[in-house]
Amino acid sequence: MSRLAATILDEGTLRFAFDPSWRAVKWDDTATYRRGMGTLAGSKGTDFVGLHPDYGLLLLEVKDFRGHGIENRQRLRSGELAIEVACKARDTIAALVGAARQEKPEASLGDRLCQKTLPVKVVLWIESDEAVRDPRAWQQQLGVLSEHLEGKLKWLKVRCLAVSRRQFSDQIPDLIVTGLSSPALVEGGGVSG
Repeated sequence: MSRLAATILDEGTLRFAFDPSWRAVKWDDTATYRRGMGTLAGSKGTDFVGLHPDYGLLLLEVKDFRGHGIENRQRLRSGELAIEVACKARDTIAALVGAARQEKPEASLGDRLCQKTLPVKVVLWIESDEAVRDPRAWQQQLGVLSEHLEGKLKWLKVRCLAVSRRQFSDQIPDLIVTGLSSPALVEGGGVSG
């Protein structure tokens, strides 16, 4: 991580520290969201939107199912969660294009969307007790979630990933994720704490 101040964004019990190489925002805290797509009933956005010079555009949705595994098991296995995240990504992209058209503060994120060379990645960050109980099975579940999500967003030509702190590796550069209530830390693939 750079010596410059990181952008710190919290979601639930997780803290995401984006290196200064990122331009990252908590999407539903932006005026573009609140006064734009947030006013349209049924529209939802991803938790974070970020732009990195090497990684591209990131749409990041965070889910924490720890302590709620039983009630979310069917959502995970049926593909319902993939549909939910795909819809949030769709709505966020539409709002970013709208921001660019209206020259809103997030306009630079939307302007870049239309560049065919810009990689766009939709990431489902999901924490589950299963990651601790059976890491191998959880890794397989993340792979299935990634495939479901990619299938739902095939029309958009984006790369989709499902990750968690235990299975993070170095898939997103210059990002540190910590638990707000625990000392566990993941940085580019290493677990410490």
